[in-house]
Amino acid sequence: MADGDALICKMTDLEAILHFIKDQFPECKQVTLYGSPRSILMKKQEELDKLRELGISMIYMGLESGNDEVLTYMKKGVTSQEMIEAAQKVKQAKIRLSVTAISGLGGRRLWQEHAKDTGLVLSQMKPDYIGLLTLMIEEDLPLADKIRSGEFELLNPYDILIETKEMLKYMDCPDCIFRSNHASNYVNLRGTLNQDKEVMINLLDEAIKGNVHLKSEWMRGF
Repeated sequence: MADGDALICKMTDLEAILHFIKDQFPECKQVTLYGSPRSILMKKQEELDKLRELGISMIYMGLESGNDEVLTYMKKGVTSQEMIEAAQKVKQAKIRLSVTAISGLGGRRLWQEHAKDTGLVLSQMKPDYIGLLTLMIEEDLPLADKIRSGEFELLNPYDILIETKEMLKYMDCPDCIFRSNHASNYVNLRGTLNQDKEVMINLLDEAIKGNVHLKSEWMRGF
């Protein structure tokens, strides 16, 4: 159900949409949607349970960072603890959870805090899927002005790899499917945590040494 934060819709609207899908598309196997941490927390537990009964099988949620200073700076609007609580509500409803985080979001000043805390928060959220993207800059947004003024310093591609390696080290998410193969990523990673963690860290080590080709900036633009 697209686009944006579909879970923010009223329960009556969501129920009507899900009944319509069931009636008009009986071949439909699953229905997923995006849900912000705030919209998840606004829903009662019994409402999330009802959505699962009506066919919602997975919710996509943006963590972005597990570090509260980064979250405040980027105006996420919720704390890391609130996002953990939102994740627990989704899991309690027996709905699969897919969580995204963003490499480079802490900039040069907070990269270590961003890496460590994101790994630790994901470990508490215990999602079914993790998607790791890499920060891209839109020229007409406030962050671009902060970069030009020197207030926010971007990480270079190899810094991003080091940060990703650090983030993975702190992840303890058994049986979680991990993907870092978005267009924005410099190196594609894929595996299942925790068993493939070392394999992915070894690939990052090779890339840091220069033995793995990094995606060019114009390719990341796609």
